[in-house]
Amino acid sequence: MQFPNERLPKILNKYDFIIAGGGTAGLTVADRLSAAFPNMLVVEYGDLEYARGAFDPPDIVFGAATTAQRPGLFNF
Repeated sequence: MQFPNERLPKILNKYDFIIAGGGTAGLTVADRLSAAFPNMLVVEYGDLEYARGAFDPPDIVFGAATTAQRPGLFNF
């Protein structure tokens, strides 16, 4: 699948820091470090619009196997 260039920034071969997680803490660390180290990568798990994730298991949620809900009481 091809992604438009305006959606994905240039991918470098080398980074000063790689930060796992784009939450409050991860983005704060990235902001503070970016003044001294401009080549930084923040990696966040999530969906790209119109693309399936690289790790998107359909039947596993947090390590627990799941099955479809069975019809029963209060299943409308």
